[in-house]
Amino acid sequence: MSIVKVAYEMCKTILKNSSFRDEVSSMMSELNKFQDVKIGERLDQYEFGKIIRNQSAEKANIQFYGYLVADSQRKEIEKQFNCLVPQLTKEQYGLLTKLHREIIYINEKIINLLPNNLNHRSILDPYSIYEKVVTKEHSYDSLIFTDEILESLQLHFKKHKGFQEIGEIPSGLHSELNKISSKNIENIIFLFTDRIRKAGVMHSPDDILEAIENAKRDKTIIPLKYFISLMCIRESIQTLNQLIYQSFFQSKLPIYNEDNLISIRSASHLVGNGYSLKSQQIYNLNPIDLVHVFDPYDTEPAPTLCQIENISTSFNNKFGSHADLKLRVIDEDLNPFFGTLESINHKFL
Repeated sequence: MSIVKVAYEMCKTILKNSSFRDEVSSMMSELNKFQDVKIGERLDQYEFGKIIRNQSAEKANIQFYGYLVADSQRKEIEKQFNCLVPQLTKEQYGLLTKLHREIIYINEKIINLLPNNLNHRSILDPYSIYEKVVTKEHSYDSLIFTDEILESLQLHFKKHKGFQEIGEIPSGLHSELNKISSKNIENIIFLFTDRIRKAGVMHSPDDILEAIENAKRDKTIIPLKYFISLMCIRESIQTLNQLIYQSFFQSKLPIYNEDNLISIRSASHLVGNGYSLKSQQIYNLNPIDLVHVFDPYDTEPAPTLCQIENISTSFNNKFGSHADLKLRVIDEDLNPFFGTLESINHKFL
């Protein structure tokens, strides 16, 4: 079994917990419930504030935590947008906190796989750059997942190519890596991911190739492998979090296949794989959402897990309304940047 298959099993566990899913769905519906406004009328300050709060939560792309962070920043939002932001109710705050603590607990199971004598665990936390408004209780047990499935998740994440690369670094060099501050590594990873996103899903940035070639010449390939491994593990954890989040609202991931595809192009490069497609099917989706793609050009089409990096809706006379999507392929490790780990070990670079 791979990491992605364990993740799917975790999603199935959530799907079976219908009462909890209904509770979460009801809360989210209440959070996104707005008053009807007639043409010419203006939203009152509370309704406007609620919209700004929710947009802030959604744009952060940090699952349930976005609403908690936005709630903690109510006064700043009110001052910036001249509105009144309603505070989360006690019930809403309690359920969102419960959900986020569940995700923190799962994330820590993976983060704790980093060797004890390396000091950069915080880098693996997808929520590390955000204000810490929720902490996990010291004695915490999952409300959703069994110990068996969480142990399976840990076992398979141990085999993540990023952890495998880190495991091959001689322990004698760990003290040298620890001299690099987490802040500096965070900045390096941000530069890498920023370059990758700007290059788009169909290309890899020249900076990646240059960085690998320079590191091999300068004999700094081990630090680079370490940085890239941390980046990829963090991205995998973020993908897992998003899968869990979506399973509370979707019985299955949105599908793009020959039934709704207008066109599809694929690309393979140093970072990984990508798709650029047009579809007649218009889902209510956002960047970072996960979908399945059945590539009709494959001899045996099978579902490929992909992450939306860009999405827009267009209209023309030939196709009518259609969705234009840029998708990044997710591998068996839940890693969208899997090519970077393969590239650093290629002999020809």
